[in-house]
Amino acid sequence: MNNNYTKNIIITASITASIFLFLLFLIYVIYCYGFYDKNLKNELIKNYNNYKYDYIYEHLEQNDDYLTRENYNNVINNTYDYNNIKKLYELYYTNSFSEDEFIDRYYYGNKHINDESFTFIKEGKTTITKRSDIKYNQIKLNNKNNNTTFGIINNIKLKIDDDSLIYIDNQGITCDKECTIDKIYGGIHTIKYIKKDFTFFGLINIKEDNQLVEMNKLDTLVVLEKTGTITTNGMNKNNNKLIPGKYILEACYLTSSCPSPRYTYIILKEDNTVEFYTYITLDMAGDTYYGVYTQNNGFLITKFTKHTYRVHDYDTMQSTDIDVDTDISYTYKILEDNKFQNDMYKFTFKEQIIQEEDTEEEE
Repeated sequence: MNNNYTKNIIITASITASIFLFLLFLIYVIYCYGFYDKNLKNELIKNYNNYKYDYIYEHLEQNDDYLTRENYNNVINNTYDYNNIKKLYELYYTNSFSEDEFIDRYYYGNKHINDESFTFIKEGKTTITKRSDIKYNQIKLNNKNNNTTFGIINNIKLKIDDDSLIYIDNQGITCDKECTIDKIYGGIHTIKYIKKDFTFFGLINIKEDNQLVEMNKLDTLVVLEKTGTITTNGMNKNNNKLIPGKYILEACYLTSSCPSPRYTYIILKEDNTVEFYTYITLDMAGDTYYGVYTQNNGFLITKFTKHTYRVHDYDTMQSTDIDVDTDISYTYKILEDNKFQNDMYKFTFKEQIIQEEDTEEEE
């Protein structure tokens, strides 16, 4: 009888455990197929509404090397940072807008967004053994007087005048009349537009694919400075030219990570090749860029295709050079007395460089 009792207990426990495990498995299946993706989207929305910008960056669709963390930080500051937007107003727009009008037009922070404003990118399918990967695609934003889109925007065109230059968030755009940007973060961007002998500052709102921005119709352009020009045949021309040689860093206009002026330089060679060396003291490491340059209507245009990055190991006190291909362009305004500058750096002539073949001939 004791054996039968024990046997019944074992059978009952086995059936109970089987039912319990089956229910757990059923709940797990329901969670995988019915709730996992939804919970993941809710987590993305929650972190966005709590202003977790590091989390947002890590879970934002990234499909282009151009879209760097610096690009991301710029658009975050110009779109969500109240203090930064107020600073832009005080620097450039006190005579154009009232403060409230400006804030209402360009500030998109401090406001929770509902789930209808989000679109997501989903890779894979959630099953019992696998999980889908869901990231932010685009987020529709509204304020009192305007709207924008945060996320990746495709195929933006900027229409500019002949012989003019444009910078977006301190990055030069190389183009002629119409500039095409394949991918860019949506939101508010700062621009610097150099047209003839005037330099303008402005704000542009990037909010939809295939958007066309015409500089001459932009109502946020304000004059930063009027530069000196030489009038030739009724046309305004800047005829300043640079001689080949070594140019050292005279001033850095970056808000952080300025290279050392003692060691940073640009070498313009007679064969129109260029070498740009920057040295960050705290990192104990230098970057060298190699490319070509042209001078056109008072502007120095540098295009780099090779980059050597020196990594310093503090443990071994050894440095390692890493060579990579790159595609970077910088444009500078040529000033008098063999100086040139853009909104990042200013360089001044140091000395003439004698090329190797000349040295060999002398020897």
